[in-house]
Amino acid sequence: FSGDYTIGIDVGINDYATVVVRNSSTGKIVHQTTLSQRVHSLWNSVRASERQVKKLREKAASLSLYDRQGRMAALDEADLHRKAASRKKRELAILAALEIAYLAHFWDNAVVAVEDLSWITNTMQNGRWNRGELVKWLTHYVGQNGGWVVSVSSANTSQLCHVCGSEVTHPAHKVSQCAQCGVFDRDVNAAANIAARAVSKVEKARKTRANNRKLQKKTSLKTPIARASLKY
Repeated sequence: FSGDYTIGIDVGINDYATVVVRNSSTGKIVHQTTLSQRVHSLWNSVRASERQVKKLREKAASLSLYDRQGRMAALDEADLHRKAASRKKRELAILAALEIAYLAHFWDNAVVAVEDLSWITNTMQNGRWNRGELVKWLTHYVGQNGGWVVSVSSANTSQLCHVCGSEVTHPAHKVSQCAQCGVFDRDVNAAANIAARAVSKVEKARKTRANNRKLQKKTSLKTPIARASLKY
């Protein structure tokens, strides 16, 4: 893999994932994306299914205990939407992983950095399952192309400026403001910090473990290129 660039991924709520390519020498962001329109559409569909499940369960809870048929019908429908959301999440993770794997290959087999979220205990509230699914497929596809996925500390990735390291404020939900460097997109700033934390791991692997099996020459792209349009 190359040490010239690192890629940071910030998995969010509004955008499924914000991806930043960072130059390891200059620290500048050379590319940023929230992935394709297909990813956005699928993510919106997942959230719509989850909202429908919540409403149906609330409806079932509000019905009278004597209306057993109505309660069972609402719960059955909620279960169908839950299973559909689960399938969409898996497809979403695969699609996003394919796009990021292609991006990593394009930038000289750049190392891909993700946050270490093993400290999260409430998996349902924080959506850890979906993050774990993305990391699983990302490791698979990036590895197929000879790349490397590393986990880095998630501490204060949104609270520090990726340029100077100072603390930032958040005047709005999607905005990070640094007194010295100006205003950034909050998710882009976090992804850039994640990418920066992979640099030391890359340097250590290249200097101290020259025979590491993860150090491979760049090969031709082996993973398929994700389609830009929805399959339906």
